[in-house]
Amino acid sequence: MNALSLRSKQKLIAACSVLAIGLMTFGCTPKASEVGGVMKEMKQSYKSAMDSTNIDDFATYAAQLESQAKKASALSYKDKPAVYSDGMQELQQDMTELKSAVDAKDLDRARAALKKIDETKRKYHKAIDA
Repeated sequence: MNALSLRSKQKLIAACSVLAIGLMTFGCTPKASEVGGVMKEMKQSYKSAMDSTNIDDFATYAAQLESQAKKASALSYKDKPAVYSDGMQELQQDMTELKSAVDAKDLDRARAALKKIDETKRKYHKAIDA
């Protein structure tokens, strides 16, 4: 019984070691897949906002986009962190104009601000080879 108990403990220790190594290797820093996941969410919010026919629906998607942009800004991109950071700062500036247009209930201006956000996205995606 002690041998089985010792063997079970050894298996448990081995499993915990593998898990700990995995967490240290992959769990401590944001991975490209995390950034990519947030970017996919942002793409869907952008599309939904652009497809909106009234400012209230647009505002809902713009709020989602703002939340996702904040989440993306908190992450880092390991290949080109400085470029990614610059892009996130420019995005936050663009988001300020979008929020202002939504608060003014100006759908045309809000769409123009969203197009500017798309331009910023394209500029920085090209810069980081995304």
